[in-house]
Amino acid sequence: MISTLQLQYFRALAHRQNLTKCAEDFFVSQSTLSNALSRMEEDLGVQLFDRKGRTLVLNEYGKIYLRYVETALKALEDGQKAIHDRASDKELVVIVNTLNPLVFSKILYKFTEENPDYNLIQREFFINDAKDPDKFDGRVELIIAATEDITSPEWDHYEFREDPLYALLNKDHPAASGESVSFQELKEIPFILEEPRSSFRHFTEKIFAEKHFAPRIAGESNYALLPGTLRRHPEAVALTSMLTKVNGCYMKKDYFVQIPITDLDYTRNYSIFWRRDCQLSEAAQALKKFIINRCGV
Repeated sequence: MISTLQLQYFRALAHRQNLTKCAEDFFVSQSTLSNALSRMEEDLGVQLFDRKGRTLVLNEYGKIYLRYVETALKALEDGQKAIHDRASDKELVVIVNTLNPLVFSKILYKFTEENPDYNLIQREFFINDAKDPDKFDGRVELIIAATEDITSPEWDHYEFREDPLYALLNKDHPAASGESVSFQELKEIPFILEEPRSSFRHFTEKIFAEKHFAPRIAGESNYALLPGTLRRHPEAVALTSMLTKVNGCYMKKDYFVQIPITDLDYTRNYSIFWRRDCQLSEAAQALKKFIINRCGV
């Protein structure tokens, strides 16, 4: 079976007509190049060159074969370029920043599954980044975050979801016995809070301040490690949003329950943001529509 590399050697030799120079071009020894050519000629059953010392001159068979080799290699090179162009086409790439990749990974996975032609790149950022989103890499076209997090006039948004708050508790916790729990009951329980740099931590601190309530803090955790932290503190509770429940973020283990909070009139509102004065790529427009139509679930 003649390899693509052998064809490339042959083409180069046909044009160079010098074994030494071709070997230098490919950074191989002359014997390697000569052996590759000999094997190709054996496979074809004919000689392709007339040899005059180190000079090679295409013979009748070589001239015929070269036309087909040129066509074949050109087609392969064009195909490689087409794939590269397709993969690097800015219209087919969208970079989206999300405050909580755990919550939005499911919907983003669905998008890529249903739109395989688009290349989606997800990045995480934190509340301090949200204060000045104009400093983001200019290739970031979309942000999925809490509506209140981004206030820059340079960014427009569409609010696609309002979520009530839920309590995440160990299954055997006394407060987990009913179908819901009141915030008054939760006040008597220590809390697991998200890490200070998270958007959700700022959101819950705002609630506590407005409720004139100072929670007893049993521990802090990021969203991904929350189940393990809560497992180590079975007496505690963590606040979550309905979106985490819908996505099953914390329900892979059977020792948790997520139940609504009856007397806490706050919702976690989510929006998708984009720069006002920038034309979105084809991929970004498709993702924006997908998130809005499916409410981010």
